[in-house]
Amino acid sequence: MSVGTGIFLAGALLAVVALYIATKDRWNWMKTILWPLGVTLTMVTGFYLHSLIPEKPKVEKTFWEIPLGASQTDVLFIRGKPSTKESDRWVYSSNTMVEAGITVTMLDSWTERCSSSFLPAV
Repeated sequence: MSVGTGIFLAGALLAVVALYIATKDRWNWMKTILWPLGVTLTMVTGFYLHSLIPEKPKVEKTFWEIPLGASQTDVLFIRGKPSTKESDRWVYSSNTMVEAGITVTMLDSWTERCSSSFLPAV
């Protein structure tokens, strides 16, 4: 700390002491001190609790290696020919995904319940 900073901080402390002496019977100093202390403590606690969240939400840009907003031809190029093509959706079974060389990691409960994946036709 330099000499100038020390003089400034000493002057600020003397100013607060003089203000307290002049207004101790007119102001509620307990509220004046506890309010900023409480707000600061609340903010620090909030930031700390926010840092404890393990996985924060993130923007999804792809779905099964297909970029969002891809055209039908792009999906056909990336995923290959669908196993079943209906009027409003394409159905890819797990066999066609393996043939196309696409690796999809799913939870065991999903693989037990779902035998195919659905992509809407655009």
